[in-house]
Amino acid sequence: MRWLFKEKEVFMAPIRKIISVLSLALCFSSGFSAGWDKNRSTGESVKSDKEERRASEAETNLDLARDAYYGKDYSSAIKYFKKSAKSGNPDAQYELGCMYFLGLGTSVNYATAQSWFKKASANGNSQARFSLGIMAEYGLGCRTDFSQAAAWYELASEDGIYEAENNLGVFYLLGNGVPQDFSKAALLFQSAVSHGSSEASCNLGYMYETGRGVPQSYVEAASWYERSASDGNAQAQCNLAVLYENGLGVPVDFNRALDLYQKSASQGNPMALVNLGAIYASGKFVQTDLSYAGQCFEKASSLGDSLASSNLSVVRGRAGSSGGYSSACVWYRSGSPCSVKL
Repeated sequence: MRWLFKEKEVFMAPIRKIISVLSLALCFSSGFSAGWDKNRSTGESVKSDKEERRASEAETNLDLARDAYYGKDYSSAIKYFKKSAKSGNPDAQYELGCMYFLGLGTSVNYATAQSWFKKASANGNSQARFSLGIMAEYGLGCRTDFSQAAAWYELASEDGIYEAENNLGVFYLLGNGVPQDFSKAALLFQSAVSHGSSEASCNLGYMYETGRGVPQSYVEAASWYERSASDGNAQAQCNLAVLYENGLGVPVDFNRALDLYQKSASQGNPMALVNLGAIYASGKFVQTDLSYAGQCFEKASSLGDSLASSNLSVVRGRAGSSGGYSSACVWYRSGSPCSVKL
């Protein structure tokens, strides 16, 4: 088609010549278009076949990767995850990101994990969006950015990821990256609970305990904590123990409180460790044991709890003393909400 216009320009044809040239050009274009459509159809068919083969290979490699993963052959797993991920499989891209996040079959690399999560997210993987929210919240592979984390949680929540609903609820509860809104937090927790979230059950208990976004009720709080604690949630076990220790919404039951604190502490919950240490330091309803109290405070302190560090210094200062703390020196952690972490 180009040479026809070039001929028109070179020979400066009269108007009749131009019309005939344009007509020829249109005829040529029409004929070429028909042929091109036929060729395009054939080309698209070939392309479609290639894409189908590529997708099939990606699925095969993903299956091999998962088999290797469950067999704890992480080096093989990551090899096959890479093959599948590079073929554009969003599930493989997400799971490869998890391998780098956790350091399985490779060293921990948050930047690489984030890169694969972003690719998976762009290809529609909702779990990857939740994972990107986690990374933005805790500053893993990037700077801490609550607003960005909230945006990722919002996207994942819209896709029905209940972990994201719960974490977004915590953000609205605390005002992290979004305006503080107790009612919206409660609604998000309720939605997450309906999808089976143990963390959200614990958080609804916290909302009822503190009367935020819902009417204050220790009875309701205990009910929600009980539900979550029965699923093994460490924070709910600890929060419920506080209620049993103080007779809030439930009868005072020191044995139940102690059992719940110990279950929670065995999972590394800092708040439970602090409260358990305080009980043994004070001899409130157990025999005073400053050595064990110190161990609890020390472990909680190693987990970053500042109150535990303070209590530990007091215990060490009183080592060998026959008495316990005075009630004024027994510092406890009150209940708190919990987020889902990778």
